[in-house]
Amino acid sequence: IDALINNKFIKQPINQIDLTGNGENTLSGLEAADILSLTDDQPLLIEGDSEDQVLLKNPKSWDSIQETIGDITYNVFTLDGATVKIDTDIETNADIA
Repeated sequence: IDALINNKFIKQPINQIDLTGNGENTLSGLEAADILSLTDDQPLLIEGDSEDQVLLKNPKSWDSIQETIGDITYNVFTLDGATVKIDTDIETNADIA
């Protein structure tokens, strides 16, 4: 994420990250400030599969609910005005309400 935020070539907000691919993919250290910077204050949608993992920074600080969009259920985490929707197939280190 730090590489994305600090990349001066990114001129448009990023609202979706797809971790689906070969093998295990991990997105770690995700913070509320990262989401707000990447998405221009919009929710960040993260898709993937059971081999993938998203590790939120300070996981116990995030509020959570579940939301279904179409046929996909997401764990929705919010903190300090930032929202991230993580596909329930993805392992995460935060508690689900």
